[in-house]
Amino acid sequence: MGGDAAGPGKGDPWYVRAFGPLYPLVYGHRDDAEAERVARLVQPILPPGAVLDLACGAGRHLRALAAAGAPAIGLDLSEPLLRAARAADDRARLVRADMRRLPFRSGRFAAVLSLFTSFGYFETEEEDRGVLVEARRILAPDGLLVLDLANSVAALRAIGYSTEREAGGFRIVEQRAAGAEGRRLEKRVQIFDAYGRSVLDYVERVRLYDRDELAGILGALGFRIIGLWGDYGGESFDDRAPRMIVAANRGSDQPRSERPESQWGGAGEGKGVREERVWSVGRDGNPRVVDRLHDVRLVVHVRQAADPRDRPKLTGPARRHLRPRAGALGGARLTAVAARL
Repeated sequence: MGGDAAGPGKGDPWYVRAFGPLYPLVYGHRDDAEAERVARLVQPILPPGAVLDLACGAGRHLRALAAAGAPAIGLDLSEPLLRAARAADDRARLVRADMRRLPFRSGRFAAVLSLFTSFGYFETEEEDRGVLVEARRILAPDGLLVLDLANSVAALRAIGYSTEREAGGFRIVEQRAAGAEGRRLEKRVQIFDAYGRSVLDYVERVRLYDRDELAGILGALGFRIIGLWGDYGGESFDDRAPRMIVAANRGSDQPRSERPESQWGGAGEGKGVREERVWSVGRDGNPRVVDRLHDVRLVVHVRQAADPRDRPKLTGPARRHLRPRAGALGGARLTAVAARL
């Protein structure tokens, strides 16, 4: 997932606490077989070009997409989940970042995929909208956005439903409720060890969007909906469907407010890009700061491009700054550069 890049603690947003080492136990039923169904659904509509799995987690969709012939770059905030993705596939191309501030140049991707309810995590609707603004920015003209969300009508039917189960030596208790006058799905998750001691306790808070509301938001940003499904088998959407999977075309026109001054620190007004750290995950599985520059952001992936034509050509300050430091990157090869924003 993506949010503020802080370490986990009781004062952190729920998504920082939830997406840690124990997350795979809570959602163990969301497995590789399900990811393969998702890949089979989206692969036929993916345009040629680079694909971003936004909030990639432990990489199950990345692996399924690669197996379906559509390899993608994965982005997530969670260090533990990125380590798990690296452990599962040491060739995976991974980036640690906040989904509201994507470290890629405009027009970089042919498709952006937001799978298994990776949208609606933030306190305000404006922040959610900012995620879509950023997704549109990094999409090429006529690029594809896929949003895989819970069907709000079906999700609200589960309010009051509680579960308790054992997994990996832990006891997991989940209690579902509605918040914000039915606009949020809130699920309290408690995890206890074998001695009954609490090891993790948090409340997921996911904003729910219905079909018409989401269509209005996407339309205001210049997207055109081209597909709508109710499950990973491609069934039609209705109120009984478990999922709301939306495919939207970016179009070519600029949205009315693509990087507002209040959120993006003066972009477009000659102030340049502010200095900001950019992360990658090395072969040892440890996220690390790659570099920081005033006018370029670099993303290092630890896999050499098979085709020399896919390797970037560094120019200007990026070349001057990186070439002398190549040895400091532990032998990593540059396979992608998020150039001037």
